[in-house]
Amino acid sequence: MIINRGKLTVNPNVDYITKWVDGNGQYVLDHYFSRGRYLLNKQVTGCGFTTYCLRNNYHTILVSPRLRLIQDKIGQPEFLGKCFYFNREKKSNKTPLDLQFEFGLYQQYCKENNLPMKILVTYDSFDSLSGMLENFFRLDVNRVFRIVIDESHCLIKDVRMKENVMNQVLSKFLHSLFRYENLLFVSATPVCEYMSQIPEFQIYQVDYYELEFGATTQINLKTHSCKSPVSAFDDIYKYYQMHTDQGGRHFFDVIYEVGCAVYSYEAVMFLNSIQDIRKILRKYITKQKCIDPADVTIICADTPENEKIIKGINTSLSIESRIPKENERHNTFTFVTRTAFEGVDFCSSNASTYVIANYNVDSLSLDIASDLPQIVGRQRLKYNLFRTTIHMYYTDSKSDITENEFDTMLKKKEYASLDQIGLYNDASPERKNIALQNLIIAIEKSPKDYCLRIVNDRPEINPMIIANERYCKDIIKNYKSLMIMSSANTFRNNLSEPAQELLNLLDAVFSDKAKRDRIKIASDYFMAYPHLQNEFFAALRDGGYNDIGTYFMNTSMDRIVACGFDPWKIDKEIIDARNSIGIENIVASRFISGQIYSKQEVKRILQEVYLALGLNKTAKANDIEKLIGCKIVKKDNKRAYRIL
Repeated sequence: MIINRGKLTVNPNVDYITKWVDGNGQYVLDHYFSRGRYLLNKQVTGCGFTTYCLRNNYHTILVSPRLRLIQDKIGQPEFLGKCFYFNREKKSNKTPLDLQFEFGLYQQYCKENNLPMKILVTYDSFDSLSGMLENFFRLDVNRVFRIVIDESHCLIKDVRMKENVMNQVLSKFLHSLFRYENLLFVSATPVCEYMSQIPEFQIYQVDYYELEFGATTQINLKTHSCKSPVSAFDDIYKYYQMHTDQGGRHFFDVIYEVGCAVYSYEAVMFLNSIQDIRKILRKYITKQKCIDPADVTIICADTPENEKIIKGINTSLSIESRIPKENERHNTFTFVTRTAFEGVDFCSSNASTYVIANYNVDSLSLDIASDLPQIVGRQRLKYNLFRTTIHMYYTDSKSDITENEFDTMLKKKEYASLDQIGLYNDASPERKNIALQNLIIAIEKSPKDYCLRIVNDRPEINPMIIANERYCKDIIKNYKSLMIMSSANTFRNNLSEPAQELLNLLDAVFSDKAKRDRIKIASDYFMAYPHLQNEFFAALRDGGYNDIGTYFMNTSMDRIVACGFDPWKIDKEIIDARNSIGIENIVASRFISGQIYSKQEVKRILQEVYLALGLNKTAKANDIEKLIGCKIVKKDNKRAYRIL
């Protein structure tokens, strides 16, 4: 059974677990998780818990649901040579004897240097690892190691990927895992309710703790509707093309600090599948040729099938085996599938985050919307001001699921499953095997339509699938309350009374349609306290209301009032003002000085500029005379323009 032991309050201003130490410099968490089985809700992503597990003095087996997480950690300079990866990948071509030999060398290295052993392994390979340690090296795993199950929400979330009708990978993993007494399940997603439905968590005592950080930052979630992943990217790319900084460089977003603007020049996009990425890049690389393949990073499962798909888009593209670190080159466009990002660190100084969800009500666990709590915190650099904003795109304008919709969907699966069990039970003894094979075929054909598993050659309801659906539904419905990440920024404690009042009032406006109300509230304070405007801008930025501050940075108070505080009208005025100021420079950048252009060439180039800027205007050749210096000449005995 799971026993709630309450909260562990992290010291004020501590945002990384590795900085939470006692008076002797020892990690505080070491005092709580010495022996026993524990479930820890760390509450926030990006708090450095995995790093803590690899730095402390315990012999540790770190079990990860994703190979990418392991590759990311062992590739960091701090851990090179100090960790052992139990690598059973097919690509490695390593035999059990190879792994035994490599671990023997690593074990000897740790003894000679007085270092704790740190072993990394995937969920799928844990049983093979423990067998090697116990049977070949004669190590008492139960006594020697602390076993940390990282990103343990995947035990629920990954049911659709891992728990098929005949081969219940997660069920077998949990059965093997609970042979040991020193377990620590870790997640930033509340999973206690769903874990309690798993038999092992009902049989054995597991102590549950929650970390409580003193300083967190609410994520600013901006929702958009779209018809498809391609149309979502169309909107993203259109904005990128329409907006340039003072130097003419395109950007995805802008945050206004006091006295200056900070721009986002990179985008990390999370999508459901490689097929979504393929459709987008075929349009923008293969057909329109407006994105350079060299400026694209793709992070997905490294399989021959995926590699073939990517090469089919462009031969110069490939699956990235590692993610650029802080001081390395980052591409403008990074695409990540939902199976590849878990626990991976992105170290961009300015990347914006986009999530494109299908909102698949038939099987919520297949939708990246259920991964939102984990996507938050993937951008790890604190000075990336854009890491607290997520742009969420929903297809078909679907951004919510009602309880009735969910209950209907789940009952449909349960009834279909009970029907299949009934067909098996009604079969005569001599036809039981045929009935079982027919059931397996039906499930394999439409796995999302059932919640079944086969145990001892008999079909039964799989409670893990039901827990999985409920978990994903609750995550999607409650994403706003989950959107928090560690910040150690206690700015609210240092605000003046008016600035604090402003943020409190903005926090009290919950409706998705309340942006006009928030603009009106902010305008009242900007007008009442003009001497505090710099503090207001900083408070809006740190409080997650940079989008509100943007209006006051780019528009006069008179124009905001004249627009009736309507964000759509204010946005239009800002865009029109930018276009009227910057169009000459953009047009000039598209023509070469001294070269002669025909009327048709001029019209084509100008139309491209108008479309990029979102101007609903038909280009005329003589428009160029008003925009940049040129001279009317003849080309092939027809009117043309020489650029001065």
